[in-house]
Amino acid sequence: MHRLAWCCLLFALSCDKDATTTTPASASATVAGSSEPLEKGNEIVAALSSVSFREGRVLEIQGDNVVFEYGRPDPGTGKKPQQTVPRARVWRVGQNLEAAPGDALVCRVASGTWLPCKVEARQDGAWSVVDSFGKTHQLKASELVRPDAATVTAIQAYLEREAKHRSFDQAFEAAGKPARAADWRPQKGDAVVVHFVGISWYGATVIEVLGGKDKVRIQYEGKVFPDRDVPLSAIAPQPRTPAEVAAGSFVLVKPKDKSGRWEHAKVVSVDGAHAEVVSRTDEKRKVERTDLVPIVK
Repeated sequence: MHRLAWCCLLFALSCDKDATTTTPASASATVAGSSEPLEKGNEIVAALSSVSFREGRVLEIQGDNVVFEYGRPDPGTGKKPQQTVPRARVWRVGQNLEAAPGDALVCRVASGTWLPCKVEARQDGAWSVVDSFGKTHQLKASELVRPDAATVTAIQAYLEREAKHRSFDQAFEAAGKPARAADWRPQKGDAVVVHFVGISWYGATVIEVLGGKDKVRIQYEGKVFPDRDVPLSAIAPQPRTPAEVAAGSFVLVKPKDKSGRWEHAKVVSVDGAHAEVVSRTDEKRKVERTDLVPIVK
């Protein structure tokens, strides 16, 4: 081999060896496909699952893992809780991210709270985003984080699913309330459905009619909640005969378990004494019409 070529080869091998043996082990960390160096003290967002995130501060980098602290200090020790996650699931905050409409990101929607979100537009120097609850926020670029490709895909699917659920819930709410005859008056011992919150209805039994107050005292089925007094407008009778329903109408469906909560669903088809219903999660099942409370205006 030519003397000059031999010298060049030895020099190259020497450089490669130095490069692999002199890199600091824990001062900072960068993963393949990421241009973000990470160091102790950095403010970060860590993924706890594909669509759940936690804000924290880096305490230590241990190879492919990151130890970070989060939340409030313990009153006794003054120390914050700690957690260890893979480095690939950690992203720095405050990086003035460049975004575009349609981007699926992780967004700080409140102090210490990060949610999956979708960018809608840029307005007056801020980014308009919609979170997984359908709420719109105006955020600075430093309040946005772009996760890895797998997490972006998971966020996109999650946001689409949640939007579909909200649409179903809104249609159910717009359809009306559980059916009851205009002259119906509850009696002690009657089985009823009672409005809890939002579009939630639970099974209950009337244990007392409160005279002159237009209220009744109810006991929840399974005693899932304490007894309470509710207005007559918040209850409706459970069915004693097959409900009159049609395909496309909304209904409350008697629960399969002891949770007491009646499921809101949509009728797919009716076949004699049975009906096929579909839930907000696209689960279809066949039920008896005596287990349905129609939702009417």
